[in-house]
Amino acid sequence: MALALFSCRGKESLSPDVSGDIGAKEKPKILYVDSYNWDYEWARHIRQGLFHSLRFEYNEKGEPLGEEGLVQLKIFEMNTKAAFSEEDKVLAGERARDLIESWKPDLVITSDDNAAKYLIKPYFVDSSIPFLYCGINNSAAAYGFPASNVTGMVEVHDVRGVMELLKPYAKGERVGFLSGENLSGRKNGREIEEQLGYSITDVYVKTYKEWKKQYRRLQDEVDILFLESVEYFPDWDGNMKALSWFATRYARVPSGTGNDALKSVALITMESKGEEQGEWVGNTALSVLSGELSFRYVGEVKNSQVSIHLNMMLAREQNIRFPAELINISHLVNELSDTKKVLYVNSYHEGYAWSDEVQEGVEKALSRSKLQIDYKYVLMDTLNKPEDAIKDKALEIKGLIERWKPDIVIASDDNASKYLIQPYCGDSEIPFVFCGVNWSADEYGFPYENMTGMIESAPVEEAYALVRSFAEGERIGVIGKDSYFARRLLDAFKKRTGREVDAYYPVNTLEEWEEAYGKLQDEADMIFITSLSNIAGYDREYMVDRVLESSRVPSVCFLSVDIPFALVGASQMGEEQGWWAGNAALEILEGREPGSIPLAQNSQVRIHLNIPLADEMGLVFPRDLLDSSTIYHAEGR
Repeated sequence: MALALFSCRGKESLSPDVSGDIGAKEKPKILYVDSYNWDYEWARHIRQGLFHSLRFEYNEKGEPLGEEGLVQLKIFEMNTKAAFSEEDKVLAGERARDLIESWKPDLVITSDDNAAKYLIKPYFVDSSIPFLYCGINNSAAAYGFPASNVTGMVEVHDVRGVMELLKPYAKGERVGFLSGENLSGRKNGREIEEQLGYSITDVYVKTYKEWKKQYRRLQDEVDILFLESVEYFPDWDGNMKALSWFATRYARVPSGTGNDALKSVALITMESKGEEQGEWVGNTALSVLSGELSFRYVGEVKNSQVSIHLNMMLAREQNIRFPAELINISHLVNELSDTKKVLYVNSYHEGYAWSDEVQEGVEKALSRSKLQIDYKYVLMDTLNKPEDAIKDKALEIKGLIERWKPDIVIASDDNASKYLIQPYCGDSEIPFVFCGVNWSADEYGFPYENMTGMIESAPVEEAYALVRSFAEGERIGVIGKDSYFARRLLDAFKKRTGREVDAYYPVNTLEEWEEAYGKLQDEADMIFITSLSNIAGYDREYMVDRVLESSRVPSVCFLSVDIPFALVGASQMGEEQGWWAGNAALEILEGREPGSIPLAQNSQVRIHLNIPLADEMGLVFPRDLLDSSTIYHAEGR
């Protein structure tokens, strides 16, 4: 809301009103109306070109400085790039109109579509004030431009040129386009279709989270993907390094963009130069104001300058080799010389909630570093795999370490420690950071001299206190996949609570779970669920139905993925593990000895509440618990 209010106010800055020597008169007045603001990279390039042509120095906020400029320059930022309401954009246009009427500039320069739509078109077409626009996407015809007092430079993207560069690396001809839901994005989507001459799969989203979700989906639905900016989504944190890693992690089809801000995300960027737009309107304005050029002879023009950027790290991940002649005329992105190589080994698979959260924490920590990092990750995919297959995978990763020679290895969860680090890496010169190792690392002999890490321990006391508050007795039952984690949990439960378990059912199949869960309704007053997602025959929808139908006893789980089957959950947080490991790795890369970093243990707990199950059991959660917990609502129920 605060951002929306700011956009309505707009923002203006003014150079000193000084006398100059254009035609021996006071310096003419130019108002520059920016559809966006200085923080948006494209808009910043336009303004830099404008400042250069008008001979202005400027500060870090994009405001003109000094008395050397050739004109009196005032800047108004409409700040409409984000997904503000239509009313906000109209109001921004009205405030720019009011400024024009009060300040009475000799000429107005505008950039990008929203200034054209919300300022020039409704208020100033065929007025006495000359307007020069730039940055309007593809065509200004929708606004009735050029007009008697309005002309400028439109911004066109060479879609066919980008397509020709991408085609050799595509498996088919299906084209997708992913953009924010805004005016420029919609226009660019239509332009891609018009230039290609056939329909594309275009997707428009309103949040960064949704952008990432649709990016992953489109990898399976298109063969070439065009991308638009993420910079003004309300949930965007500005972390381009993290976005670049996200693209490297999930990209399977070649991607292209005309947006300079995405050159570290797309495979090929063919960008227009904002500086060209800004310099053209600035120089043209000077020619008009000096009398050297009559405004009536200023025709609409198109940009002509482009630069090509090739994302070399993304190319390596997709096994793409660019031809030498293309490399010679392009800028290379992420072709890093002085880098630190980080390998992340994930014991499990993509889509497993716990390890996804750990990996997100690792990557978030690494992406905040000032170090230049070449990041690679591998999935061991060890859940429910035979030991021989796990050992083979560990050998494969050992080979990767020997070939790639990372500066540090981060490994999550027990199987990476058991099958990779312990047998092969104990005497390695490469430092290791582990995380997600359950309960204790003693059985692996950790820590070695080249190592530190974080132990993962389930919040037993918190879970016990939470479920006990809803129980009508003291009998304790435990059910879950027969696993190392479950066995260690039983030991920890007795040590930390002083209580014995009254009934324990280790289960390996859906049938065993259903039978055991039914028995526990009579044998226990509270049920602890260790893990269910990896039992044979796992059927989430069927199991949720059984739980809703038969539950009479309150239950608690330790993994967020199991909350559909439990009344409450007290889970350790994978992101805490990854965040700690990533930051420890950075300390080591900056020179700290691994052995000087003490082993750590997780401390953060996330509480979950299952509202559908509480309703079925006739239970009501206290308001303070609701306010501090993650709420589960079954989708589609």
